[in-house]
Amino acid sequence: MLKEKELKSLKSNKGSEKNNLEEQLSYFSEESIIAQAYDAVGEYVFIINNSREIVYANKILLRMLGIAHLSELIGRSPGDLLLCIDDSDTECGKSENCKECRLNKFLMGHEIEAQENIMYINKNGYRDKIIISQHVSSIVLGDNNYFVISFTDKSDTIKKKFLERVFFHDILNTAGALKGIIQLLKEDVPEKVRIEVEFVENSFKALIDEIQMQKQIIDAENEELLPDISTVYSIEVLNDVYRLFQKPMLCLGKKVEVDNRSVNILFDSDVTILKRILCNMLKNALEAADKGEVIRIGCKVVQEKDSFLEYWVHNDTVIPKNVQKNIFQYSFSTKSDRRGWGTYSMKLLGEKYLKGTVGFISTPEKGTTFHIRIPLKT
Repeated sequence: MLKEKELKSLKSNKGSEKNNLEEQLSYFSEESIIAQAYDAVGEYVFIINNSREIVYANKILLRMLGIAHLSELIGRSPGDLLLCIDDSDTECGKSENCKECRLNKFLMGHEIEAQENIMYINKNGYRDKIIISQHVSSIVLGDNNYFVISFTDKSDTIKKKFLERVFFHDILNTAGALKGIIQLLKEDVPEKVRIEVEFVENSFKALIDEIQMQKQIIDAENEELLPDISTVYSIEVLNDVYRLFQKPMLCLGKKVEVDNRSVNILFDSDVTILKRILCNMLKNALEAADKGEVIRIGCKVVQEKDSFLEYWVHNDTVIPKNVQKNIFQYSFSTKSDRRGWGTYSMKLLGEKYLKGTVGFISTPEKGTTFHIRIPLKT
């Protein structure tokens, strides 16, 4: 990466006292394996020597900083690159303020890895603040030790999470308020329009449920979902889900029945997440079934190496073979490229947060059965 004319410029500008630095730079020339490897990664990387002089920066970092040639950084300190806020003339790492510098703590061996951290950079001529996830490691080349500092810019991710929180907070408040108004109006409207008002009320309930489902999936993907474990009877869960699907607008001309062989035992789980998974299974079954078909739901204890409580949803329709292999893939759907969250969320929520297993069996002889198995305490 460091070209011959840049080395000549460095020698003339820095003088003979930089001969040792010039020797070190040979390890990070454009043709070296080290430079080629770090230029190929998607993270920002720069390397400093024991004197805290920058000896290398990869291409993606130079582009982000708006720097044309590596020679503009060679020999400078990390404080120059990261726009250190210390206004003293003290050497990098020697100021009183350096005691609180996270990078300095890494270099002193007190820490290995940082969490999200704020960094200032000189980006295209102006001071810019970014939020980074930073990692520092050391390598030995020849007789010298070097520190490799790599980081990723998480600013967009943090902003996205903030905007998501604001969006879901505001839209749930608005939808909830409108649902409350509809409930109040329902008591005073004439009998002849009551059915229409109840339809609007149920539509708002379905809308709020859909918004909450999307929020739950996003929280789960961001690893911010906290399961709320409680003890509940297995039949109670089934009956709650069954009652939700007694409305004609949800059944789509089909019928939902609870299997009378279902067991009734106490178990521990996050009931809200479990009901969400079962509702998604039922929605998929209802959409796939023919008009007039009966969809059955139930639960049973499965004894294998360990004991499991299995909830299942069955319909007679068979899933095509080419669809089965992709059924749990993110955003996969046979209906629309804007759908496909239902089956994906079953797997994500059921296995990552309920510590269960989610699967299905679909054959011409037996139809299709989706299930979730939840471990039972022994």
